[in-house]
Amino acid sequence: MRREPRSVGLEIALADSTRRPLFHLWRRANRAVLIVSESPTASLFNSEFLRQPEIRLLTAYPDDQATEIARREQPALIIEDLVSPGHAGLAFCAELAGHSSTRSIPLILVVPADLWEQAGHTRADVLLGKPLEHREFFDAVRRFLPLPGRRTERLNINLRFIFTMGGRVAQAFSRDLSTKGTFLKTDRILPLGTRLDLRFCLPGVQEVLECRGVVRCTSSTQRTGEPGGIGVEFENLSDHDQERLESFLDQHQQRSLLHR
Repeated sequence: MRREPRSVGLEIALADSTRRPLFHLWRRANRAVLIVSESPTASLFNSEFLRQPEIRLLTAYPDDQATEIARREQPALIIEDLVSPGHAGLAFCAELAGHSSTRSIPLILVVPADLWEQAGHTRADVLLGKPLEHREFFDAVRRFLPLPGRRTERLNINLRFIFTMGGRVAQAFSRDLSTKGTFLKTDRILPLGTRLDLRFCLPGVQEVLECRGVVRCTSSTQRTGEPGGIGVEFENLSDHDQERLESFLDQHQQRSLLHR
Protein backbone atom coordinates (compact mmCIF):
# COMPACT_ATOMS: atom_id res chain seq x y z
CA MET A 1 0.00 0.00 0.00
CA ARG A 2 1.33 3.45 -0.88
CA ARG A 3 2.31 5.62 2.04
CA GLU A 4 1.20 9.25 1.89
CA PRO A 5 3.55 11.98 3.13
CA ARG A 6 2.64 12.89 6.69
CA SER A 7 3.22 15.91 8.86
CA VAL A 8 3.12 15.11 12.55
CA GLY A 9 3.87 17.02 15.72
CA LEU A 10 7.27 17.60 17.25
CA GLU A 11 7.05 14.19 18.86
CA ILE A 12 9.19 12.44 16.28
CA ALA A 13 8.48 8.88 15.26
CA LEU A 14 11.85 7.19 15.05
CA ALA A 15 12.02 4.48 12.42
CA ASP A 16 13.97 1.28 12.67
CA SER A 17 17.60 1.73 11.65
CA THR A 18 17.73 -1.45 9.57
CA ARG A 19 18.38 -0.56 5.93
CA ARG A 20 18.23 -2.39 2.67
CA PRO A 21 20.98 -1.77 0.08
CA LEU A 22 20.57 1.66 -1.49
CA PHE A 23 20.79 0.47 -5.06
CA HIS A 24 18.41 -2.49 -5.09
CA LEU A 25 16.17 -0.54 -7.50
CA TRP A 26 19.04 -0.32 -10.01
CA ARG A 27 18.24 -3.85 -11.12
CA ARG A 28 16.25 -2.50 -14.09
CA ALA A 29 18.10 -3.71 -17.17
CA ASN A 30 17.87 -0.53 -19.24
CA ARG A 31 19.17 1.73 -16.44
CA ALA A 32 17.09 4.63 -17.73
CA VAL A 33 16.31 7.90 -15.96
CA LEU A 34 13.21 9.83 -17.05
CA ILE A 35 13.33 13.63 -16.62
CA VAL A 36 9.94 15.32 -16.89
CA SER A 37 9.39 19.08 -17.11
CA GLU A 38 6.97 21.64 -18.51
CA SER A 39 9.98 23.76 -19.53
CA PRO A 40 12.05 22.62 -22.55
CA THR A 41 15.01 24.59 -21.15
CA ALA A 42 14.93 22.98 -17.70
CA SER A 43 18.42 22.81 -16.22
CA LEU A 44 17.76 19.19 -15.23
CA PHE A 45 17.98 18.24 -18.90
CA ASN A 46 21.60 19.41 -18.93
CA SER A 47 22.66 17.79 -15.67
CA GLU A 48 26.21 16.72 -16.38
CA PHE A 49 26.56 14.11 -13.67
CA LEU A 50 23.57 12.19 -15.09
CA ARG A 51 25.20 12.05 -18.52
CA GLN A 52 27.19 8.88 -18.02
CA PRO A 53 27.63 5.79 -20.23
CA GLU A 54 25.69 3.54 -17.85
CA ILE A 55 22.68 5.89 -17.71
CA ARG A 56 20.16 6.31 -20.52
CA LEU A 57 18.43 9.69 -20.20
CA LEU A 58 14.83 10.10 -21.35
CA THR A 59 12.99 13.45 -21.41
CA ALA A 60 9.32 14.27 -21.71
CA TYR A 61 6.62 16.88 -21.09
CA PRO A 62 4.25 15.89 -18.23
CA ASP A 63 1.43 14.57 -20.41
CA ASP A 64 0.14 11.27 -21.77
CA GLN A 65 3.42 10.73 -23.61
CA ALA A 66 5.41 10.91 -20.37
CA THR A 67 3.03 8.44 -18.76
CA GLU A 68 3.40 6.08 -21.73
CA ILE A 69 7.20 6.34 -21.60
CA ALA A 70 7.23 5.57 -17.87
CA ARG A 71 5.04 2.49 -18.34
CA ARG A 72 6.92 1.23 -21.38
CA GLU A 73 10.52 1.95 -20.35
CA GLN A 74 10.21 1.27 -16.61
CA PRO A 75 13.02 3.71 -15.70
CA ALA A 76 15.08 3.22 -12.57
CA LEU A 77 14.23 6.77 -11.49
CA ILE A 78 11.89 9.61 -12.50
CA ILE A 79 12.85 13.24 -11.82
CA GLU A 80 10.10 15.81 -12.34
CA ASP A 81 10.58 19.57 -12.45
CA LEU A 82 7.38 21.32 -11.35
CA VAL A 83 7.27 24.74 -13.02
CA SER A 84 3.80 26.27 -12.78
CA PRO A 85 0.76 25.94 -10.50
CA GLY A 86 -1.13 24.29 -13.37
CA HIS A 87 -2.29 20.71 -13.16
CA ALA A 88 -0.07 18.99 -15.74
CA GLY A 89 2.83 18.20 -13.42
CA LEU A 90 0.69 17.12 -10.47
CA ALA A 91 -1.58 15.11 -12.78
CA PHE A 92 1.48 13.19 -13.99
CA CYS A 93 2.30 12.29 -10.37
CA ALA A 94 -1.25 11.01 -9.93
CA GLU A 95 -0.97 8.93 -13.12
CA LEU A 96 2.21 7.29 -11.81
CA ALA A 97 0.61 6.49 -8.48
CA GLY A 98 -2.56 5.14 -10.08
CA HIS A 99 -0.97 2.45 -12.24
CA SER A 100 0.54 -0.77 -10.91
CA SER A 101 3.44 -0.68 -13.38
CA THR A 102 4.69 2.76 -12.28
CA ARG A 103 3.69 3.34 -8.67
CA SER A 104 6.88 1.70 -7.34
CA ILE A 105 9.30 3.70 -9.53
CA PRO A 106 11.22 6.20 -7.33
CA LEU A 107 10.17 9.81 -7.95
CA ILE A 108 12.10 12.99 -7.13
CA LEU A 109 10.15 16.27 -7.37
CA VAL A 110 11.90 19.62 -7.81
CA VAL A 111 9.41 22.16 -6.48
CA PRO A 112 9.07 25.97 -6.34
CA ALA A 113 8.02 27.48 -3.01
CA ASP A 114 4.41 28.18 -4.09
CA LEU A 115 3.82 24.51 -4.92
CA TRP A 116 5.49 23.00 -1.87
CA GLU A 117 2.28 22.24 0.01
CA GLN A 118 0.60 20.62 -3.01
CA ALA A 119 3.73 18.60 -3.77
CA GLY A 120 3.70 17.25 -0.23
CA HIS A 121 0.50 15.35 -1.02
CA THR A 122 1.96 13.50 -4.02
CA ARG A 123 3.58 10.07 -4.03
CA ALA A 124 7.09 11.58 -4.40
CA ASP A 125 9.95 9.87 -2.57
CA VAL A 126 11.99 13.08 -2.28
CA LEU A 127 11.05 16.77 -2.48
CA LEU A 128 13.74 19.31 -3.40
CA GLY A 129 13.18 23.06 -3.40
CA LYS A 130 14.14 25.74 -5.89
CA PRO A 131 16.64 27.16 -6.54
CA LEU A 132 18.04 23.66 -6.82
CA GLU A 133 21.32 23.07 -4.99
CA HIS A 134 23.65 20.73 -6.83
CA ARG A 135 24.85 18.91 -3.72
CA GLU A 136 21.36 18.09 -2.45
CA PHE A 137 20.24 17.03 -5.92
CA PHE A 138 23.30 14.80 -6.18
CA ASP A 139 22.60 13.27 -2.76
CA ALA A 140 18.96 12.58 -3.65
CA VAL A 141 19.78 10.90 -6.95
CA ARG A 142 22.55 8.80 -5.40
CA ARG A 143 20.00 7.20 -3.07
CA PHE A 144 18.55 5.41 -6.07
CA LEU A 145 21.42 5.25 -8.61
CA PRO A 146 25.04 4.07 -8.17
CA LEU A 147 26.66 7.32 -9.32
CA PRO A 148 30.33 8.21 -8.67
CA GLY A 149 31.39 9.28 -5.21
CA ARG A 150 30.83 12.68 -3.70
CA ARG A 151 33.35 15.25 -2.53
CA THR A 152 32.18 15.01 1.07
CA GLU A 153 31.16 11.43 1.74
CA ARG A 154 28.39 10.77 4.21
CA LEU A 155 28.88 7.73 6.41
CA ASN A 156 26.11 5.56 7.81
CA ILE A 157 26.16 6.69 11.44
CA ASN A 158 23.32 6.63 13.98
CA LEU A 159 23.67 9.56 16.42
CA ARG A 160 21.08 11.34 18.53
CA PHE A 161 20.53 15.00 17.63
CA ILE A 162 18.69 17.48 19.85
CA PHE A 163 17.31 20.43 17.92
CA THR A 164 15.43 23.57 18.84
CA MET A 165 12.95 25.24 16.49
CA GLY A 166 10.76 28.15 17.50
CA GLY A 167 11.57 27.64 21.16
CA ARG A 168 10.51 23.99 21.11
CA VAL A 169 12.88 21.09 21.59
CA ALA A 170 12.80 17.80 19.67
CA GLN A 171 15.13 14.94 18.89
CA ALA A 172 15.90 12.66 15.95
CA PHE A 173 18.55 10.14 15.01
CA SER A 174 20.87 10.49 12.04
CA ARG A 175 20.81 8.14 9.06
CA ASP A 176 24.15 9.43 7.82
CA LEU A 177 26.70 12.09 8.72
CA SER A 178 29.45 14.13 7.08
CA THR A 179 31.49 17.21 7.93
CA LYS A 180 28.92 19.28 6.01
CA GLY A 181 25.65 17.95 7.34
CA THR A 182 23.40 15.05 8.29
CA PHE A 183 20.16 13.31 7.34
CA LEU A 184 17.79 13.09 10.31
CA LYS A 185 15.16 10.35 10.39
CA THR A 186 11.72 11.81 11.10
CA ASP A 187 8.15 11.79 9.81
CA ARG A 188 7.93 15.55 10.32
CA ILE A 189 8.20 17.50 7.06
CA LEU A 190 9.82 20.90 7.63
CA PRO A 191 9.87 23.67 5.01
CA LEU A 192 13.11 24.10 3.08
CA GLY A 193 15.27 26.79 4.64
CA THR A 194 14.02 26.12 8.17
CA ARG A 195 16.78 26.92 10.64
CA LEU A 196 17.44 24.65 13.60
CA ASP A 197 19.75 24.93 16.60
CA LEU A 198 21.51 21.55 16.76
CA ARG A 199 23.26 19.77 19.64
CA PHE A 200 24.88 16.34 19.40
CA CYS A 201 27.61 14.24 21.00
CA LEU A 202 30.25 12.08 19.35
CA PRO A 203 31.11 8.69 20.91
CA GLY A 204 34.11 9.06 23.20
CA VAL A 205 33.81 12.87 23.31
CA GLN A 206 32.38 14.44 26.45
CA GLU A 207 31.82 17.94 25.09
CA VAL A 208 28.61 18.67 23.19
CA LEU A 209 28.90 19.93 19.62
CA GLU A 210 26.60 22.82 18.81
CA CYS A 211 25.80 24.60 15.55
CA ARG A 212 23.02 26.06 13.44
CA GLY A 213 21.46 23.80 10.79
CA VAL A 214 19.42 24.57 7.68
CA VAL A 215 16.92 22.15 6.12
CA ARG A 216 18.05 21.62 2.52
CA CYS A 217 15.91 18.66 1.42
CA THR A 218 13.13 16.42 2.67
CA SER A 219 12.22 12.82 2.01
CA SER A 220 8.61 12.00 2.80
CA THR A 221 7.97 8.57 1.33
CA GLN A 222 10.26 5.56 1.28
CA ARG A 223 9.99 2.39 -0.76
CA THR A 224 13.67 1.49 -0.35
CA GLY A 225 13.32 0.33 3.24
CA GLU A 226 14.72 3.59 4.61
CA PRO A 227 12.98 6.01 6.96
CA GLY A 228 12.05 9.44 5.68
CA GLY A 229 13.37 12.66 7.13
CA ILE A 230 15.24 15.90 6.48
CA GLY A 231 18.65 16.69 5.05
CA VAL A 232 20.31 19.35 7.23
CA GLU A 233 23.36 21.42 6.30
CA PHE A 234 25.61 22.53 9.17
CA GLU A 235 26.30 26.23 9.64
CA ASN A 236 28.74 28.06 11.95
CA LEU A 237 30.35 24.86 13.30
CA SER A 238 33.42 26.05 15.21
CA ASP A 239 36.90 25.14 13.94
CA HIS A 240 37.47 23.05 17.07
CA ASP A 241 34.22 21.10 16.61
CA GLN A 242 34.94 20.73 12.88
CA GLU A 243 38.29 19.11 13.67
CA ARG A 244 36.70 16.74 16.19
CA LEU A 245 34.00 15.76 13.69
CA GLU A 246 36.55 15.14 10.93
CA SER A 247 38.66 13.01 13.28
CA PHE A 248 35.64 10.97 14.37
CA LEU A 249 34.55 10.35 10.76
CA ASP A 250 38.07 9.31 9.73
CA GLN A 251 38.27 6.82 12.59
CA HIS A 252 34.80 5.48 11.84
CA GLN A 253 35.67 4.97 8.18
CA GLN A 254 38.93 3.19 9.03
CA ARG A 255 37.13 0.82 11.41
CA SER A 256 34.52 0.09 8.75
CA LEU A 257 37.22 -0.78 6.21
CA LEU A 258 38.96 -3.11 8.69
CA HIS A 259 35.75 -5.05 9.32
CA ARG A 260 34.85 -5.61 5.69
